[in-house]
Amino acid sequence: MKNIKNVLIATTRQFNCGDEFILMGTRALLKSLIGDFNTVIFNRNPELLHRTDRYIFNFQINFQRFRFKALKPAGYFDNSFKEELLPEPFIDLAVFAGTPGWAGARMKIFYEYLDRHHTPSVFLGIGSGDNELDITKFPGLYQRAIKNARLITTRDEVTTNALAAYNAHYLPCPAFLAARQSVERKINEVKKIGLIYEAHRSSKHNRVSQESHVFLLGLYKKLLSEYGKKFEFEFVCHYVNEIPQCLKDFPEIECRYSYDAADYIDIYRKFDLVIGPRVHGIGLAASLGIPGISILHDARGDTCRGFGADVILVGSDMDTFFSLLKSKIEHIADENISLLQKKEKVFAEYKALLTPILN
Repeated sequence: MKNIKNVLIATTRQFNCGDEFILMGTRALLKSLIGDFNTVIFNRNPELLHRTDRYIFNFQINFQRFRFKALKPAGYFDNSFKEELLPEPFIDLAVFAGTPGWAGARMKIFYEYLDRHHTPSVFLGIGSGDNELDITKFPGLYQRAIKNARLITTRDEVTTNALAAYNAHYLPCPAFLAARQSVERKINEVKKIGLIYEAHRSSKHNRVSQESHVFLLGLYKKLLSEYGKKFEFEFVCHYVNEIPQCLKDFPEIECRYSYDAADYIDIYRKFDLVIGPRVHGIGLAASLGIPGISILHDARGDTCRGFGADVILVGSDMDTFFSLLKSKIEHIADENISLLQKKEKVFAEYKALLTPILN
């Protein structure tokens, strides 16, 4: 009997590093329970087309005739789960984690696999991108998977209420568990602050509204004007399109970015406080023990409360923000301790729920 299990986890690669922070936390949690396993991913990157009935056609010309040659669909060669693997019963556990994308159309093949092989599944810290979520409007394929799931935990109030009939438990997003204990921070005072940059002119799902962007620019410029000589600041970009815009808006401040999501552990670890609109930037910082202030611009931002972050809404009065910031700075040591205690508690709660299922 084989010992190494194959675990299929829905995520994205090279699209939104926040999804990869969730993947880090999910793997750390599962490894603490079942030891070593093979991680197979279902890559929801919208760059990929998973269905084989969506072909790319190559128009070829030779001396005798014109012809069309059907090629493999985009994503066919991606090193992740794909439609051709649907008949293969090799997955021992399927995991949905974090992101609102768990219910999207790109997940259909994932759900088809569960339905065909009756694969055990868990939903860990899933969330919603909307203020309303009606499970009864989901395709039957999706509803069956939710009904048969071994465990459902949710990261926000909307999703918790929508899945109450399925015994959903509220627990923060697994990104909170991404950082190893050995890299957690001990913070006594604020010296360096990380500002998460997000742009309006960027790809779908990696941008904020123009209104939110204008608010961010105004807030950051006022912050740098009032505190620029007291603290050191750096910007953090999660998406490549943001780099040139950040450099134009703030040419005097260092801007950090990496194509590799794993590098963000080192990027965020240098800060004593993090501010910004990226949910999982706040989450990864929290996993390191670094307090955050989330700038809430859509329904997903509610997730940050699970990371122990304070939240302000886009359009809030500047005095409200600076009052919150002052309190945060004054109590940074206590918040650092509280965050790490909260992380330990969340890890224990996940383990308590998962242990009887995985055993």
